[in-house]
Amino acid sequence: MRKTKIRPLDFGALIIHRELLDNLAEVGYMIRPGWQQCGLGTALQQRMIEYAQSKELRGFKANILVENIKMQQVIKKGAKVQFSRCGHEYEVTSLF
Repeated sequence: MRKTKIRPLDFGALIIHRELLDNLAEVGYMIRPGWQQCGLGTALQQRMIEYAQSKELRGFKANILVENIKMQQVIKKGAKVQFSRCGHEYEVTSLF
């Protein structure tokens, strides 16, 4: 069973899928170009960790393109992270 929330924001969008079997949330962040390079991704990641912990989630999972170095750096900031390469992307698990 999967719950999905999509929240449009002025600076981008946040997508959360909660996987009830493993108690992880699948996350994706899209930051508009004009809002990049100002710490917004890091702030959003921290806030989402706080929110997920309040919902008793164990962590996040995400698929990140190999060339998306900025997102790889953001997701590494918040938790114990494991990367597994699958073609042109990484399957990432980030536990709190």
